Amino acid sequence: MRDLTWCSNSFTDGVMRDLTWCSNSLTDGVMRDLMWCSNFLTDGVMRGITWCSNLLTYGVMRGITWCSNSLTDGVMRGITWCSNSLTDGQH
Repeated sequence: MRDLTWCSNSFTDGVMRDLTWCSNSLTDGVMRDLMWCSNFLTDGVMRGITWCSNLLTYGVMRGITWCSNSLTDGVMRGITWCSNSLTDGQH
C-alpha cells in the first residue's frame, strides 16, 4: 500500500444535502489514479445516487476502488467508508 486515501463528508442541516467525495493519490510522485465519489440525498428518505469513478493514466486497471455511503434518516447517522486496493500491476 503506497497510497494515501482521504475522505470528506459535509452535512449542512437536518435535511440530507451532503456532498461526499474521496480522493486517492499515490506517493510515487506519478499520479497513477484518481478516485472520486459523490452522493446526493434529496431529503430524509434514502433517495441518493451513489457513483464512483476510477481513472488510471496507464489505461490498465490495476486496482479496485469502491465507496459506499449509507444514511438512515434526517439525522446524521450514516457511515461513510472508502477503500482502495492497488496491486503491483496485475489485477
